[in-house]
Amino acid sequence: MLLQGLVLGLILGYGALIGDAIGSFIKRRLNFERGKPVPLLDQLDFVVVALLLISTQVSLTWSMIIIILVLSVGFHLGANIFAYLINLKDVWY
Repeated sequence: MLLQGLVLGLILGYGALIGDAIGSFIKRRLNFERGKPVPLLDQLDFVVVALLLISTQVSLTWSMIIIILVLSVGFHLGANIFAYLINLKDVWY
């Protein structure tokens, strides 16, 4: 059970990193300036790839996927706004 949890964690982490790299690649190909926001792509790129990879090991329902996507957008924006308000970031996004 512990080993399975570690493997799932590694898959999710790897998926998140790959998803973020893919999102950055897409932004560069579409000629967005570095650091400029691209709504939803910035919040969901890492989540979508992580979910795709983990779906090979875990059965995900549509309701689970929707909840994860909605919460990810909310937490991502909330964390960035909080970091901006306490002067850890220069922009709110």
